[in-house]
Amino acid sequence: MEKRKLNKVIVIGLDGAIPEFVRKFYKESILPNIARLIENGVISELLPAVFADTPTNWTTIATGAWPGTHGINSFGFHIEGEPFDRVYDMGNNLFPVVANVNTEYFMNRLCKAEYIWQVAEKVGKKVIMVNWPGGWPPNIKNGIIIDGTGPYSSPVCRMANQTIFSSDPEKIKSDGAITLKIEEAEGWKNIPSSKLPPLQSVFDVTGQLEITFNEEKINSKTDSSLIYNILIIASQGKIYDRVIFSKNKNAKDSIVILTPGEESYWIDEEFSPTIGEKIYANMIVREEFKTNIKGRFKLFLSELSEDGKKITLERSPIFTTQGWAYPLSIADELIDQVLWQEKNGLLKKRKSDLLSKKSPLCQVYESVEDMAEGLAFCCSYLAKKYSWDILFTQIHAPDGINHDELNNICPECQPILQSEKKLPGENSEILIKFWIGLSEK
Repeated sequence: MEKRKLNKVIVIGLDGAIPEFVRKFYKESILPNIARLIENGVISELLPAVFADTPTNWTTIATGAWPGTHGINSFGFHIEGEPFDRVYDMGNNLFPVVANVNTEYFMNRLCKAEYIWQVAEKVGKKVIMVNWPGGWPPNIKNGIIIDGTGPYSSPVCRMANQTIFSSDPEKIKSDGAITLKIEEAEGWKNIPSSKLPPLQSVFDVTGQLEITFNEEKINSKTDSSLIYNILIIASQGKIYDRVIFSKNKNAKDSIVILTPGEESYWIDEEFSPTIGEKIYANMIVREEFKTNIKGRFKLFLSELSEDGKKITLERSPIFTTQGWAYPLSIADELIDQVLWQEKNGLLKKRKSDLLSKKSPLCQVYESVEDMAEGLAFCCSYLAKKYSWDILFTQIHAPDGINHDELNNICPECQPILQSEKKLPGENSEILIKFWIGLSEK
């Protein structure tokens, strides 16, 4: 048998993948990319360690040690020698820190065995890790670590998708733009010289509210709203050509000034994680998380009519750069890259609500398609840009789908399902669609 020198190793984990399905669809030739991995690599079915759950087994895979050695045994466990009422909740570690106020313990801080990536780094190997349970916070110094699937779709990184604001009825109808009302400017300070009467508008950056200058409506804003005032002026002649953005209706305190066709630099603000479905949608315990989260976005003035009555403004996705990428500079790099790829049609722009109504993923609440796109983008970009020896990545969707759908397949569940107005097997085709979708990524 010919011996081959292995220069790089890629470890792809599929949580909850049913081996019988993998083999069946592989033999039926409907998983071409999975087939290439099987035929050119190594595929292994895990004999689960007790307990057969996420914290225990992903730690076992990553260390090569049994639970009795590494010490991570189930979602909540007791450490020998400590009081019996002290329980370490590993469920908290599996959700991103930014989404779970209760996070206190980290698997890789309590694990008593060395991880493969730690050993690899000791012998000079470079590691990239994306979405690996227990991989965050980083416990190596020279690798690249991403918590979640990256800025394409993960709510850990991407707090909101692109939103359009417009006073143009056609844009509102065709693009679903949020309405901007244009009025004569009132109550502004330090207005620059304008050849025409200054105009004004107002909008909620988060995209949750359609508001006017009516005091009652502004006072009814949610805690997570971020109100920007707009001042429209004609700085050169009888044409409106400048838009000034300010929080306090003082032009000297402008956040940014744009001309038609101009895009702003990154604007940094703080957001509440209680923003709702458009930002942090169904994130765990968001109502308990009181700490504001730093986010950044850009504004693009795509339209400003000469009479100032038609204005269209695009707000980029809102990203957070903290708490999900190591080293920190990687966060900025991935965000810039995902925006560039979206703008050039290499990634589809995501204009809908951030999360699917029926999420099949336990960890970061993305649809299967979005998660696969996010992982593919992150792993591909990092692997091409940086030198590496071992790449770890994990997709959690099969486990989430199993939790959601397998009960519907079981006939014994029929009385319960009927009481919930569901039918046995309803949506069970998602199990098949997952494998077909994954094979296309």
